[in-house]
Amino acid sequence: IKYDFQNASVVLKARLFKKELPQLIQWGTIPCDEIIRQIDFLLSGEKSNIPEILLNAILQAKKSFSLHNSAMIIDMVLDNFFATYLRGVLPGNEYFSRWMAIYADWLNTKAVVRALHLEIPIKPILDVLIPGGDIESEKFIAAAEAEIEHIRTIFSSTEYGRELSDTIATAMKTNLASLDLFFRTRLIAIYKYTQYCSYGEELIWAYALLQLEEIGALRTILRAKAANIPMDAVKEVISIVME
Repeated sequence: IKYDFQNASVVLKARLFKKELPQLIQWGTIPCDEIIRQIDFLLSGEKSNIPEILLNAILQAKKSFSLHNSAMIIDMVLDNFFATYLRGVLPGNEYFSRWMAIYADWLNTKAVVRALHLEIPIKPILDVLIPGGDIESEKFIAAAEAEIEHIRTIFSSTEYGRELSDTIATAMKTNLASLDLFFRTRLIAIYKYTQYCSYGEELIWAYALLQLEEIGALRTILRAKAANIPMDAVKEVISIVME
């Protein structure tokens, strides 16, 4: 269902901004042609039969877009609904709570840093932050009000320490890839630790998501080769999975 949410975001943005629809991910539970058709129904005021959690997310994203005219708000609303869905279906033990905290911190930090980097209004993003992360919402509010050179110091006193503040400084200067790498590394560390757990839901979860990371690494290698990009340029991204 993660890919249903991602595809819904892509289709919704393409339709609302009147852009050509890019290729969708084929791994969702809803066929790509069907999700396009159902969103077109919704946008034309007709009834849709997509799952309720996704339907509510799309309707809220459409409403938020009408208020703020921002592609980012569509992503954040759908991310928020997906995180709510995950929290409802995953076990509530310490392992999954920790996973959810890192996941929420990843999406929240990336959205806020992206908004600051692009100098676009940040209040709509702050209104839809995903709850449950280790980084308190007050940190993001403070970052929104601070001068650019002071943002990194705000995050140095979080669960992730100076390493996150340094990563944010890099992301503000270049792109958000460093933030993705930072949080993916922490999630992968959880997956690899799980091999020492007794057999259960944690092990199945870790195995499945680590397999997706490995597929992603392979995709990165193939794309780099097809584009004649030196392997050194993607070495860091691959190494966190393959080491």
